[in-house]
Amino acid sequence: MESSNSQTPVAESISTKGPTWWMTALVWLTRLLVGGVFTVAGWAKCVDPTGLAIKMGEYTALWNIDIPSSLLIVGASLMAGFELILGVMMLCGCYRRATVILMLLFTAFFTPLTLYIWLKNPVSDCGCFGDLFILSNRDTFLKNVILTLALVSLAFFNRRVKGIFVPYTQWIAGGIVTLYALVVIGIGLYSQPLIDFRRFEPGTLITVGASDDDSAEPIYRFTYTRDGVEKEFDVDNLPDSTWTFVDRHLVGGNETATDGFLAYDGDDEVSAETFADGQVLLVTIPNPELMLAAASIIDDLAERADGCGIETYLILGGGEETVSNYVTDMMPAYSVLSAEPTLLKEFARGNIAITLIDNGVIKWKRTMLSLSRSFLQESDSCDFNELAPPGPAFMWMLTLIFAAVMVTACLLDRGALAIYLLARRHKKKKA
Repeated sequence: MESSNSQTPVAESISTKGPTWWMTALVWLTRLLVGGVFTVAGWAKCVDPTGLAIKMGEYTALWNIDIPSSLLIVGASLMAGFELILGVMMLCGCYRRATVILMLLFTAFFTPLTLYIWLKNPVSDCGCFGDLFILSNRDTFLKNVILTLALVSLAFFNRRVKGIFVPYTQWIAGGIVTLYALVVIGIGLYSQPLIDFRRFEPGTLITVGASDDDSAEPIYRFTYTRDGVEKEFDVDNLPDSTWTFVDRHLVGGNETATDGFLAYDGDDEVSAETFADGQVLLVTIPNPELMLAAASIIDDLAERADGCGIETYLILGGGEETVSNYVTDMMPAYSVLSAEPTLLKEFARGNIAITLIDNGVIKWKRTMLSLSRSFLQESDSCDFNELAPPGPAFMWMLTLIFAAVMVTACLLDRGALAIYLLARRHKKKKA
């Protein structure tokens, strides 16, 4: 006969005397608070891992740490996925001890960092929620303090309150959220973020507020840093890629004269007059070092677009000299403009990105890497909207599938537990 002391892990978790109702309610409220913040922050970063990598690059530049962009992308992807997984695990009450410990390590690093950012103000935004929410540096630090206090309380009480999954099936929930994070991150890196939280999202009229008054045109000074030295540049004298962008500030004109997208033909800002009529393809390259390597495919794209009556513009991150060097070396059949590199990184993600503008309105954006070669080489269609990448509708479909799979796994888990309890009770009655 089975010994009364030999119980399975499930039986042990069931037979343990539960906490009081108020402790259960308090723990679940704290889980919802902490898990919700981590989930939202991690999800926003998973949607746009490139944006997080750019923000991480700003941080490393503050301490003169030179990290290759590829490593920043890897680090940003891992951080985003890790944060989302921890958040969902907390919401589900899974891995009750390990989740709290990992979250405490997370806040132990970022709370002092955000205190430094609040006091020194080296960057205007911590990037904690990506571009979804912009918090002040003070609010970011206070948020981390509240999270740390909540996690300290969970360190004492979290294990006393069961989660929605039985302990031996927690890995299923972890696997589901990991797969979801990988898909969202992968699409964001390969094509474009499924949801664009920036000011240049599809549907935006980039010529809004354009003015014919040259005195109203905004004039900026851009601050860059290198080897611990900060220096200011104007748009016609931007530095090379060895300098890291820090900030920009208005020194003349009216910032509302355009919506902020400024492309230059020499000294003239031409966005409004160039992109307002008909369909236009913009190829943006923030890093001038990549411009020659991409020349052949840009030529193919421009030739195809020209055959369909669509004009192509290459916009390089840099000043007039950068444009002049490219035109001299490549003698392109399309127009070449210049813009501030950081603006191009915000406008469209990717080292080389393509954007379709229709009567001044952004229709879609995607990376050159994800461009369908068959469309350029085999198809005769002039409908460039066929190249539109997955967007918000696909994001919500993915999220609904993820939620449905999680709910189904939970119901199956609960059903299996109920069957186990009934079988155990029946066995006791027979005994």
